[in-house]
Order: sequence, then C-alpha cells, then structure tokens
Amino acid sequence: DVPEHRFLIKCYGQIMNFDEYRTYDIEVSGHTDSDPITRSADRFRDNHDLASLRANSVRRFLIDKGVQPFEFNSYGA
Repeated sequence: DVPEHRFLIKCYGQIMNFDEYRTYDIEVSGHTDSDPITRSADRFRDNHDLASLRANSVRRFLIDKGVQPFEFNSYGA
C-alpha cells in the first residue's frame, strides 16, 4: 500500500520526467502549523526545521523517482 500523498507525489514525478517539462524549475515548500514543537523537540529546533525536513523529504522522493535534482528549490515556510 502506498499512502495517498506518496502516490500523488510519485505521479507528479512521472509527469516531470516528460521531456517537455525537464526545463521547468520545481519549488517544494514544506509547511507546519504555528504551534510550538513539543513532542519532537529533540529532533527539531522549531517549526521551520520541521517544514524544511518535509520539503527536503519530498525533494529526495522525487529525485529517487528520476526527477533531476538541479531543477529543485526546497525550503521550509
């Protein structure tokens, strides 16, 4: 079973591998709520760290699916 969000990201990655899209820039933005981090404070300094990790995990997933890494900007918001 592939969770729905991974399935959608995988589909997006397949589309981005079409030749006509290879010159497009891809921007991946991770987001969180504004509540302070409590349960995962040992892993994340703040929400920006968590948002950045989310964006980078999507970026890595797409690279693993063959999308070229030089096309990416990823950041936490």
